[in-house]
Order: sequence, then C-alpha cells, then structure tokens
Amino acid sequence: LIACLWIEGPSIFPYQTIYYTNRIFNRLAQMNSYSPETTPEGTCGVTAELTCSIGDDLWTMDERTLLHKVVEDMEAEGLVRADRVKDAMLLRETHGYPIYDLAFEEHLHRLRQAVHEIPNLYVSGRQGMFNYAQMHYGVSSGMVVAQHLLQGGGKPALPARGTEDA
Repeated sequence: LIACLWIEGPSIFPYQTIYYTNRIFNRLAQMNSYSPETTPEGTCGVTAELTCSIGDDLWTMDERTLLHKVVEDMEAEGLVRADRVKDAMLLRETHGYPIYDLAFEEHLHRLRQAVHEIPNLYVSGRQGMFNYAQMHYGVSSGMVVAQHLLQGGGKPALPARGTEDA
C-alpha cells in the first residue's frame, strides 16, 4: 500500500527517505527531495509505504481510516501536524517487486528480448527492466533512453547478461 500525502510547506524532514520498524509504514519518501517539480510550489509530497498481504487487515482497511493512521504515526514522529495535510490518497498495488523462481534468469532474458524487439517500446528502470537495482541505475537507464529518443537513434542495446544492469 502506498499512502500519498500533500503537506503544506516545502519539507517535513531533511532527507529523501526514512525507514521505520515501529510504525504503520515502513518507509517515508519525500518526493520533492528528488525533484521540486513533483509537487506544487510550497507543498511537500510524501509517500508512505505500508507492507501487507492482499486480504489482511491492513489491505482491507478503508482508505480514510488508513490515511488517518499514517498521519497519526507521522505526528508521533514529530514530522507533521494533521492540519498541514492538504490532501491524501491511497494506492493499492498487488505487485510492488518481482517474485523470482529458480529459473527466473532464463525467463527474464526471454522476456527482455521479446520486449526489446517491439520497435516503438522503450523500457528502463526497476519496473521496466524487471530488476531491483539501485536507484541511480533506474535514473541513468531512463536518461539513456531519453538521449536515444532525442537524438533519433536506434534503441539502446540490452544490457549484457550477468551484469548488475541486466
């Protein structure tokens, strides 16, 4: 589950991301720390990630109650006052990360090859490459695709098998 909050003010903490083990959320990310263009001026965008299983108590909790609990925990951490939260929404995603099996590398190679052969489809980053790589890789792979598109060149080559990028 991902709770998205728009909070009055430019920032609620001096970091991009904070991890927790004792709150309803396990990670808070301040989106405008990545880029000021992600939120309206004077607004801080925060995503709170909540780990759960489909159908459990957290997953089935109604949106309003869940968002209230997220804000309560953020208040308990001294990050925000509830009256500064201008808007909020909840995203329910069933698959946040890929799940591998013992033969995943071969399946993954075939999948990437098939996607690469589609002439007008460009993919990059964690989700596009089905790779839980470091964030800098996701950003740089997107920049490579953008550069190729701007220059009118062909598709970038698939990363070599057995590398971190693959």
